[in-house]
Amino acid sequence: MKYKLAWSTMIITALLSINSNSLFASVYPDQTIDGIIDLFDVVSISKTAPTQTKDVINQYAGEIYPEIFIKKRPGEIKFFIKGFNQKSNRYLEYRLKHFIKPFDPTGKDESGNANVWRLIDVYEVEKKGSFEFVDLNGSSIITNGEWECAIIEQGMSDFMGGSIHGDEVLFDVDLFVDEEKIDLNKSENITGKSIKFIQKSNLYRTNTQEPIAVHNKEYNINAKGIELHQEIEWLQSINIVNSYLAMLPIKRKLNGNTGKQISDLAYRDDDYVVNDVSESGFTGGVNKRTRGIRKTNIWGKDSGISAMVEITDKNLDLPNEGNFIRNHPEYNKIYYDFSGKHLTKVGEKWTISSRYLLTTLN
Repeated sequence: MKYKLAWSTMIITALLSINSNSLFASVYPDQTIDGIIDLFDVVSISKTAPTQTKDVINQYAGEIYPEIFIKKRPGEIKFFIKGFNQKSNRYLEYRLKHFIKPFDPTGKDESGNANVWRLIDVYEVEKKGSFEFVDLNGSSIITNGEWECAIIEQGMSDFMGGSIHGDEVLFDVDLFVDEEKIDLNKSENITGKSIKFIQKSNLYRTNTQEPIAVHNKEYNINAKGIELHQEIEWLQSINIVNSYLAMLPIKRKLNGNTGKQISDLAYRDDDYVVNDVSESGFTGGVNKRTRGIRKTNIWGKDSGISAMVEITDKNLDLPNEGNFIRNHPEYNKIYYDFSGKHLTKVGEKWTISSRYLLTTLN
């Protein structure tokens, strides 16, 4: 099922110009995602309004609640960002975790040869005390899939990068809160307005200890979202099949293919056609690999969960790059492929910046 959003010029103007403190009462009185859909009607859409308005929705809470709550323990950083609804205590809890798995010379453990930090899990929570947050769903609204890097070489049985596919080992890592360097090995609770996390690592040919690239990534996190900058320098010339350098494994339903619906509607910035992604196996539309996509929005009509992935910058525009949402039973995962089929050169450098905006409207 597909349909186009129709956006009232008056409402868009209000969303983009009303003082943030009165935005809810004037434009979004019922505080549900249904309210957004009802307000904008579902008929037709201009080419610019939806992106601007969705950004306002996703960034609104950051204007009023700039503070991030951080729970840091050895091997894990939890950070809590306020949701859109200023009248509730709903937050999203993100987890940045350290994964270590030894190299398996037999090649049976395809996730081996890993020593990386990466984003994993997002929970909708309610704030009960200064650093007390309670999970509202009993499970993450995101699967444990990779967000940042998964690259597969022609002829290989598995990807490389991250903790699920392995073959990535860090050699430097730093954490900063409000520009102050923080000890990763110390347990503490912190409040701040910004997090910077930098990791430098080597990528290895799948199931080997042969380095083929250097991978640097830097997260810049504040109450408006997450920005991720990545750089890859190739040490060898290899035939790449896919290089996914921006992903979001948002759940379709809370428990695999059953349970509470988390996401069921999505569109991209090529046509702004809203696609029904409520059940696995959907085809066409956002499931079709398409070149030139920069923004993908996905949300739950009833769950109140909204997310956007945007490619904000990159140094190369390779001919086989592309974007799609996978129709797998476990998730509505957003993929951005930096290269598609491509032969790298020794010394070739890739840079890409992406932005993740997630919120709860509850």
